[in-house]
Amino acid sequence: MQISVANENDLKRISVIEENNFEDNWSFDAIKSQFYSPNCIFLTARDKKTIIGYAIFTYVCDEAELLRICVEKRHRRKNVATKIFEEMEKIIEDKMIICCYLEVRSSNDAAVAFYTKMGFETVGKRSGYYAVYNNEDAYLMTKRYRLKIKDR
Repeated sequence: MQISVANENDLKRISVIEENNFEDNWSFDAIKSQFYSPNCIFLTARDKKTIIGYAIFTYVCDEAELLRICVEKRHRRKNVATKIFEEMEKIIEDKMIICCYLEVRSSNDAAVAFYTKMGFETVGKRSGYYAVYNNEDAYLMTKRYRLKIKDR
């Protein structure tokens, strides 16, 4: 498995995975627009040449927000999300980010458990956040990072 920064040619495949896995999926145009946003990074996981997962995150100053992370159903429970996340954290460290945020559906036990395993803590709740999921609440989760001072 290879984790790498996405390029424009990857967006259609990301869009297909997005559509197949989220009821509140982003359109291809929304994905493309986000791709060209400043301070936004798309990571992909490939099995041979095929994209099987991705993450989208943004950063401003010393904060990051994980917007999306998804792995195709048949590739779940194979550490794909963990590998994507580890690569994201290398970038976070390089950018000297000290905090990462995300929202997750309160009923998504697997995702909450994954984020907790990756070091996130639940710090709040957004009531009725997910309109497409019957106004389900979202947990706000955060992870703090320690800056590593680098010689430049």
